[in-house]
Amino acid sequence: MSKNKILISGNEAIAEGAIQAGCDFYAGYPITPQNELIGYFAKHMPELGRVFVQAWSSAHPQPALAL
Repeated sequence: MSKNKILISGNEAIAEGAIQAGCDFYAGYPITPQNELIGYFAKHMPELGRVFVQAWSSAHPQPALAL
């Protein structure tokens, strides 16, 4: 674990913790207050060869679930 200190939001900390714990797939819909969480996963998951899928709508997430 790195000893460098960083300042991030609570949502970013949740996403980073999930990534560090081995999360390989995340599907979500950008909705306040989760926008930072979605943005963090969208940026970092592909960089690590992991999968991020943004659902088209909160009412119709089926395309994301079909993966």
